[in-house]
Amino acid sequence: MGFDRRVRRGTASIARRRGTTVTLRRVTTLDGPGPAATNPPNASVLTVVANAVAGASTLDLRARSLSGRLIPGDRFTVPSDATIYTVVARAIAANARISGVQFTPPLTADVAAGDAAHMLYVADEVVVARVEGFPERLIDGTLISVGDLQVLIPGSELTEPPNLTDRLILDGVEKSIVDRTPVYAASQIAFWRVQAR
Repeated sequence: MGFDRRVRRGTASIARRRGTTVTLRRVTTLDGPGPAATNPPNASVLTVVANAVAGASTLDLRARSLSGRLIPGDRFTVPSDATIYTVVARAIAANARISGVQFTPPLTADVAAGDAAHMLYVADEVVVARVEGFPERLIDGTLISVGDLQVLIPGSELTEPPNLTDRLILDGVEKSIVDRTPVYAASQIAFWRVQAR
């Protein structure tokens, strides 16, 4: 086994032993201007607009503030049953609402207006990473703020580099990526040092 592979495996092994599971939420956009093209949509909680009966295969979803889109492969659950529903067609938000979200399989139970749709996005990547705070001496209030986290993700865990538009989900809390730096071991990226805010 070559040196590069040993380093990558060793880094991944350390993360698994001392790390935690985090979600890297990849943000994609459609061509064209405006925030309405982002997936996942910009909303903390999507709720069902109107009552729907078992057998329905479309729903309208809303949020207090909402822009973006759902794409085929995004999934959701509703409180009334444990079935995972998969979005089958793109649906774009307008006026704080995503209308006519088509999904499969059809609802297995009735859903009430106001029920939360717990979303699982197709672009989410679950990775094992080490999460730690920054040393106090580095916190300057500009480049590094109080509460910023340093997330160390092994290079072997990612299919592509993290982007500044992506987000990290840490213990259920969504954080922005402020900076990311590759850390090399020989010619391979051993891990990504990601600053989350």
